[in-house]
Formats: sequence, structure tokens, C-alpha cells
Amino acid sequence: MHLKTLEIKNFRNYAAEQLEPGPSLNIIYGENAQGKTNLLEAVYYLLSAVSHRTRKDRELIKWETNFLALRGEVLFQEKEKKKLEVVYKNTKNKTVKLNGKNLTVDKYFAQFPVVIFYPQDLYLVTGGPAERRRFLNTLITRINPSYYHHLINYYRALRQRNNLLREMATSKEEFKTWEDLMATYGGKIIVERTNFIKELSDHASFFQEYFTSGKEKMELVYKTVMDKVKNLNNVESWQGLEGESETEVKLSQLLERKREEELKRGYTLVGPHLEDIKVMLNNREVKKFSSQGQKRTAVISMKMAQSEIMLERKKEKPLLLMDDCFSELDPARGNQILDLINNRDLQCLVTSYEKLELPPKSQGCLFRVEGGTIKSG
Repeated sequence: MHLKTLEIKNFRNYAAEQLEPGPSLNIIYGENAQGKTNLLEAVYYLLSAVSHRTRKDRELIKWETNFLALRGEVLFQEKEKKKLEVVYKNTKNKTVKLNGKNLTVDKYFAQFPVVIFYPQDLYLVTGGPAERRRFLNTLITRINPSYYHHLINYYRALRQRNNLLREMATSKEEFKTWEDLMATYGGKIIVERTNFIKELSDHASFFQEYFTSGKEKMELVYKTVMDKVKNLNNVESWQGLEGESETEVKLSQLLERKREEELKRGYTLVGPHLEDIKVMLNNREVKKFSSQGQKRTAVISMKMAQSEIMLERKKEKPLLLMDDCFSELDPARGNQILDLINNRDLQCLVTSYEKLELPPKSQGCLFRVEGGTIKSG
């Protein structure tokens, strides 16, 4: 997929600007606080109808205005052009259109393969499990929209079960109603995650070795609450289970067996809402033993792995957005990343404080951002 044009109106510090990025590498440079990050956010918002930086759309509207509008055109590999439009008014009214037809946000979100890296993504290796679950949920939803509905149904049942726990309910029938739903949708979520993490790990390992000239081997391990639960047929993880049905049975058993303890605590102690991914480099946990440069490279490898899965599943090249990805990286790693992106023929928008040199034989473009304006060259 190739973003041909972007029209911005009243987005963050942009009043009215246009961008026509090239089909390969695009370097967006300029001093801090000029709008480089906002520009990538605008692209992501156009392709997703949500921001990766805030859940409050009103924060995106330029100061002293009451609406924002983003319009653009994308070109798919089959030479099919699509026109996009996302408009949000301060009245909490957001309209999303594809080729002039209104779509709901959840259907629009899965239409366009886009991968973004921004500095806060370091929480994928330094932060808590919630950050990694959010990353995984976003990735799977972009590729399989039904996964989003599995999440909604699971969390709805989880909330109802937690209410019963807090109320110290005694009706086993009431618990069973919600536990059956949690087991059904939780089983689907776990199987999806298990398959994706294995695939993600394989791709991320390749990129990590490439970026480090074979010095670092990466592995992603799915950590579940099953690891902490004893006396359940000696099952230690979901990994050995045969598909959704067996996973559903085990999760149902867990919910029933933990109920007495959970009534004392007032919340659910088992299920995919508590699970995690452990990120390893050379058999050591990145969070505890790696340098800042290694952590940043590991996250970039995970993002590149995400792009590969999108390409394989959607048969469409994803758009890469990389915000300030080169700070804390030595020049060799930075050049490796740029060369890889250039060689894989992906459209990529990269922000940098400095005006970076484009790789040899690159068809890339340079854009300078200053005070909410975009200039070529």
C-alpha cells in the first residue's frame, strides 16, 4: 500500500497542509516541537480513525478551532485507488468514509496495513504486561477483525463475573453463565495469541539478527497465568493444548477452581486479560539485562515482524511510520535499519532531528517540518 496524498486541516499544530510522500523512504526532519510527530500521527489517524497517542479525539483538534479533517488517497498493489476521509467535530461527532461511503471505526481500522513505531513503544520491553497485550491485540485486530469482537465479548463477561465476585454471590448458575462465555471467547483469544506470538517471534528473531549482524538472537515467549496455577493436571501453559476446544475446557476448569479464592479478593485471577509476552535476547530478559540501544532495536524488530505478518496475511505491503527511532542507536544499527527498509521496497515515513542521508540508489524524499508547515527538500 502506498499513501499518495494527505490533506490536513486543524490537526494538532497544523492549520492547513498537504503531503505527497514518495513510494519508498521519506525522511521528515526538523527541530523538536515543530510537528514531526504530529505529522506521523495524522497519517496514522487517517489510516486507522484512532490515534496511537491519545484516546481523546478532541485533543487532536488545533487550538481555537472546533473540528479536524484528514483526507487522502492510497494506492494498493493491484493499482486500486481508495479515497479516505476522517472528520471529527468538537461535538464528539466523528465520520469515517472510504470512497465516499460511511464506515464504522472498527471496520475502517482493519482496512489499511500500517505499522507505527514511536518512542513510547519502548514500554513493550520496559513496561508492564498491559502494554504488550495492547500491542498484540492491535496487531491481531488489524489482520482478523473478528478478534476484536472476541475481546469485547470476553471483557463484557469478565466485568459481569467480577461484579458477582465483589457482591459475594452464591449462585453457581449465575457464575456458570458468565464463565461459559469467558471460556468460549477466552479460548479463541488464547489460540489466536499463541499462533501470532510464534509467528511474531520467528520474524522478530530474523530482524534482530540482521540488525546486529548475527550477534543477538531474539525470542518472544507467551507467559500465561497457567504458569502460576498448580494442581491442574500438571498443565503449565497453553502451548500444548489442542486448539480452541481444549483451551476452552482448561480455562473453564480454572475459573471454577479459583472461584473460592477469587470471592475473597473480589476479582478474577485467571484468563487472557492477565497474560504477558516475555521478550528475550540471547536467553536473557530484555527488560532486565539489555542496554537502551538493544531495547530500542528489539522493539523495532517486533514492529518489522508485525509488518511481515501483515504482508503475509493481507497480501499487501504495509506503510511504516517510524518516529525518532534512531536516537540511542549507534550509526551502524541505524544504517542497517534504513538499508533494510529501502531494500524491502516499503513506503516508510521516518522522523529525525537531523537531515539524514538517503541510502544509495534510493528513490526517497526529504521533507522539512517547521512550525506546522511542510516543505520539500
